[in-house]
Amino acid sequence: DFPALWLVGWSFGTDLALMHGLDPAVRGVVLLSPPLRWTTEDHLTAWAESGRPLVALVPEHDDYLRPPEARERFAVVPHAEVVAVEGAKHLWVGDADRVLDEIVARVNPAVAVPLPREWDGPMTTADTSAYADRTTAVFRDVPR
Repeated sequence: DFPALWLVGWSFGTDLALMHGLDPAVRGVVLLSPPLRWTTEDHLTAWAESGRPLVALVPEHDDYLRPPEARERFAVVPHAEVVAVEGAKHLWVGDADRVLDEIVARVNPAVAVPLPREWDGPMTTADTSAYADRTTAVFRDVPR
């Protein structure tokens, strides 16, 4: 059992989350770069009626939906939080830390953000050679 299950979708995944994510176990949804291409007003109305948190992180320079248009589309959901991310683009290149901080701030407000950017604790690595050996073994008899 998860104490608070949230959906996080990016791009096309945001449409899937909005269209099919109103499962009783889902506490809320965080949308990254939502294009709202397949999401209808009925889907948004269902989220509005659910009262569940809906957070949309919308890049300033998104290729599909920018903050002003996102605010208009999400107006159907009065409690929707549209976060315009200055300077960001659809793929979030260079903005992963910001995205993670925004998600954590909503999903687990007890955790201080920004999250640490370095780790000085113990680290372990896995031996992936066995997997690599099995992968290449599959192609052993394939001519090159």
